[in-house]
Amino acid sequence: MVKDCNIMKLMRKRASLLSSTLRSRPNDYKAQLVKAIADNVVPHFADGKLELVIDKVFNLSDVATAFAEMSKNANTGKLVLK
Repeated sequence: MVKDCNIMKLMRKRASLLSSTLRSRPNDYKAQLVKAIADNVVPHFADGKLELVIDKVFNLSDVATAFAEMSKNANTGKLVLK
């Protein structure tokens, strides 16, 4: 839960914030959504049109450091444990 949130940076950039939960959706809907993503999104990672942004990679033994980094909320991509 976020207690304080300043959305002015989003508003200045005319960005959109979208949210969804699939918990209440039927399993058939979820299966169709997974298939649609597999068919329409995943191929763009393969052809380079989309790429996953990784900010930092941590060894599993450095999980506390990774958690501290995540808690700063300053990363611009994924934090990965390996």
